Amino acid sequence: MGRPASAEPTQHPGRANAPARSGALGAALLTAAVGLGSALVFVRVMLDWSDRQPYEGAPTEARYLVLMAVALTICAVTAVAAGCVARRLRRAGARPRE
Repeated sequence: MGRPASAEPTQHPGRANAPARSGALGAALLTAAVGLGSALVFVRVMLDWSDRQPYEGAPTEARYLVLMAVALTICAVTAVAAGCVARRLRRAGARPRE
């Protein structure tokens, strides 16, 4: 009634690349976490530095806007890098091994 003991288990067709996908996801999440951590450290250090400078009105506000733009750029580059890492690892896992 069940399968014979000598029969090898079959894989679900959609799950043939499951280890490659989970590895790619983990690498992408690690890349994103490192990049966002870098952005947070950058913001913290630059705000400490900026707060030690004298307040000068418009130049100080412009400095804060530049800091925000740099932090957002770090986040955007991190998102792109995480996507590239995931795509590259997914492609490498899908190749037939020799």
